[in-house]
Amino acid sequence: MKNKIVRFFLIILTLSIYTSFSAEKEIIQYMKIHNPKLSDQEAQRIYKNVVYYSNEYEVDPVLVFSVMKTESHFKHSTVSSAGAKGLMQLMPFNFKEFKVDNSIEGNIKGGVMHLKRDFDTTKNITKTLVCYNAGCGRLKNNQWHKIKETTDYVTKINNVYPEIKKL
Repeated sequence: MKNKIVRFFLIILTLSIYTSFSAEKEIIQYMKIHNPKLSDQEAQRIYKNVVYYSNEYEVDPVLVFSVMKTESHFKHSTVSSAGAKGLMQLMPFNFKEFKVDNSIEGNIKGGVMHLKRDFDTTKNITKTLVCYNAGCGRLKNNQWHKIKETTDYVTKINNVYPEIKKL
């Protein structure tokens, strides 16, 4: 019983840390500015899933929102020319790897799991973003420095992150 109580308080503490970065209202407003077609209900669903999965996998929710804004501008229907889909722009093999579907919940969960795996591998946010965008193989010999799309991606995330953090 004591362990359950301690675990409960740790979950509450963790939730307060992850949800204290911003008020739900400000994040939803931010999402709707960048995707005016986003309904309140869908924006709330996105917000709640980011907070939930960020907490579950111990990933910074501001980073998740930053990746989402950069990848899809909060448009779940986004499909890239390479075949990446959804809010977090997961590739078909990512859906299989993380055992998720392309629902809003599945896409967010898969994206958070992807970020968690890459950070656990690299222990570095920039390298995590390189892995997310171009694959971890691009870290070898700093190949990613020669890929404009990836260097631009890292720069965009570094610009978006403080914007979302201050909300």
